[in-house]
Amino acid sequence: MMNLKPKTIKTRKRQAGLTLLELTVVLLVLIGLSGLILPYAQGYLQRTHDSTGNDNLWELNNAINLFQAKYLEYPEDFHALVESGGAIYDDLMNTDLVAAATMGPTQRMSLSMAGINRVWLMKDGASNESATFDAIDVTTEIRTGMATGLNRTLAVVTATSAYPTKGQHLAFAFYNSTAPAIVANFDHDGTLDGTDACYDYVVFGVGPESEMVNTVMSDAPLHFASTGGMGPENKYNRFVAVFRVDKSNTAPCSENTEPAKLVGSAMLMMPPHLFGLAHTQSHTYENITDRSN
Repeated sequence: MMNLKPKTIKTRKRQAGLTLLELTVVLLVLIGLSGLILPYAQGYLQRTHDSTGNDNLWELNNAINLFQAKYLEYPEDFHALVESGGAIYDDLMNTDLVAAATMGPTQRMSLSMAGINRVWLMKDGASNESATFDAIDVTTEIRTGMATGLNRTLAVVTATSAYPTKGQHLAFAFYNSTAPAIVANFDHDGTLDGTDACYDYVVFGVGPESEMVNTVMSDAPLHFASTGGMGPENKYNRFVAVFRVDKSNTAPCSENTEPAKLVGSAMLMMPPHLFGLAHTQSHTYENITDRSN
């Protein structure tokens, strides 16, 4: 057997581990690397989040249009975004983007002509277990009779502090622009003031109860917020669909009731406007080119 000298044994024991100084150097290197990697990782998550939102909006637009082309009407069983008492569902991400409006005979006929006759009313926000997964209460018909007692309350796009007319709000949400020529797309009464007395712009939530599920799409998409406080348990994270609904048959509006028409799908987010596909794509590109993201 080899006879190891005590000095050799002590040397080998000392070399078996790291010294405190060596550990400190390793930790400093790791901390430095994390400082470089963390901003990149955060930016990557933001870009992934934006990209997923873009894809879901694009696919939802396609699904609604495909359903309409296949069945010659739009799907039923949207979420109305109003509670049984007529108030806006108070667990929306931003309740300032929509307002409750009474649908009179012309609006109801417009929706019915497009195939939208039944929607889900929302629960009182205080009584649900989840703002997204336990949001709906009962179905209600959008009756087409002429009697005013058959009127229904639905959610419509409204003006905001940043976009003082509905036309500006819609133009920025769906075209990423408030140029007068773009705002005019939502101003059909000839006043060019962005109010549009001819049409309402009704907002519906798209949930798993929709007729589109298992016909033109596998399930209703979810928009998962990037912050926990705005997540699906606390706030309504469903995508929404905006429809142009006829509300006046007097000049300068159309003399005949027109079927409701899809404007586009969107996200009800925190900024003072809806996020349609055009605006979301622009927002994604800004995040990609911004080195801080």
